[in-house]
Amino acid sequence: MVPALLILFGVALVSGFHQGFKKSEGAVIEQSRAFFEEGQLEEAIKLLERRLAEKPEDVGAAREFGVNLMLLHRYQQAVEYQEFVVRLDPYDAQTRVDLGLNYSRHQGRVQEAVEALSEAVAISPSPRNRVLLAQCLALSGRLQEAEDLARSVAQESPDYPFAQKFLRELASERGLGWSSQGGA
Repeated sequence: MVPALLILFGVALVSGFHQGFKKSEGAVIEQSRAFFEEGQLEEAIKLLERRLAEKPEDVGAAREFGVNLMLLHRYQQAVEYQEFVVRLDPYDAQTRVDLGLNYSRHQGRVQEAVEALSEAVAISPSPRNRVLLAQCLALSGRLQEAEDLARSVAQESPDYPFAQKFLRELASERGLGWSSQGGA
């Protein structure tokens, strides 16, 4: 189950990048995004590093920096900026998702991943965020909570395929059958 969960985590991480950011965050962030779109991640990083050296409390630049560090597989460095953004922006669900995925996939900090994803779900209880939390709950050994959460997503959002996929994988791991109608 763990490899399949990691694939789903990866899909969620990449699909969440650069969503939810406001154009008003400034020219530096817009320029870093232009570099990103052109495939010049190192240039985006350098630009954001200069911005953060000038204005270390710039949450938008820190958020963007964390995203780019993740894309460059600089996960430990990204954690610092993700944690900074989470401390300063109580409404940023996406950075909490990114942090939770970083904790679980790259830091081996599954319980902290559950906490970050729980916060993300409290802010934005989308099917995606709830299934990511269910996956982390399963990784932490909280299988019944994971199943209950994923089952509620599958019932409330039957068109969201990842809840049903996760439930099938979980049931297979546990040696059980599962149906979308409510059980084995």
